[in-house]
Amino acid sequence: MTKQWLLFAAKAAITALIIWLLVGKLDLAPVGDALGRITASAVALVVVLMAVQIAVATRRWTRVLQAIGVPVGFLAALRFLLIGLFFNQALPSSIGGDALRVWYVRRLGAPLAKSVHGVLLDRMTALVALLLVVAGTLPVLFSLIDDALARTTLPALVLVGAVGFVFLLALGTERSALDRWAATRTLAGLARDARSLFLSPAAPGILGLSAAIHGLTIVIVWVLGRDINPAIEFGHCLVIVPPVLLLSVVPISLAGWGVREGAMVVAFGFVDIPIADAFALSVTMGLSLLLAGLPGGVIWLTSTSHRTPGRAARDMAESDPPAPAADRS
Repeated sequence: MTKQWLLFAAKAAITALIIWLLVGKLDLAPVGDALGRITASAVALVVVLMAVQIAVATRRWTRVLQAIGVPVGFLAALRFLLIGLFFNQALPSSIGGDALRVWYVRRLGAPLAKSVHGVLLDRMTALVALLLVVAGTLPVLFSLIDDALARTTLPALVLVGAVGFVFLLALGTERSALDRWAATRTLAGLARDARSLFLSPAAPGILGLSAAIHGLTIVIVWVLGRDINPAIEFGHCLVIVPPVLLLSVVPISLAGWGVREGAMVVAFGFVDIPIADAFALSVTMGLSLLLAGLPGGVIWLTSTSHRTPGRAARDMAESDPPAPAADRS
């Protein structure tokens, strides 16, 4: 527990430091003006896009679970995902929401290891797709920026992510040396499920769903950005947002706050967007994520699950029957 609090304190300090440094360079009046330029129609469109995003994310998670032998119905997965999203935003770490997703799937009768792997691999598919998107847009991004640090950091992150992914798959052999020791047996199990997922016919479709989620995030940033500053073009968002997302998932701050704002300000500065406008756009994105998590909070507060066996049985009844091996794609 002490280590957890120290980690939380370190992340909180980094978040506060970055935001303090940014705010120190800002006149807050232009930030308020930028936020005031966001129209009701833009907010409504963002809500619709986020709803689509959540539906796509739910479908991705159900396909990930199915690929490792844990079929869960769409409605049950949607409920679990929304509750997890709420706790990801309400707590200082995504671990709370992920742990709840694991717990709910476990309550449906899935083995604990498979429940954990289903959430970890769901996140991994998002990261792999993001790495692919960033790698694909780097040439265009480099045509916009000439900063040596950015030109070094982004390819390095992509390379580290790719090497880590390939290494994990390499560990997933049926007779892994990791099975010899209890301390590494869990990693061996995760690696085998990763191979089952990423080397299956389902993998391209699942990665496509992840890419669609990232694409929707790009559109959301553009919809908000064009109200804040008409100079923010869709092409800018297409190449700037993926690296910002990649930097935001580095677990050094609270839910990406601070890192996202700093990355957004620096990145949009390369296309001459004022600091106040870029900062306002990033804060709006963070607030949108908080808004997206609210339905999950309502579902959690009004559910009885905290959680009865009868409700768990109904969730299992919603689950799709296991597909024949030939049809799991």
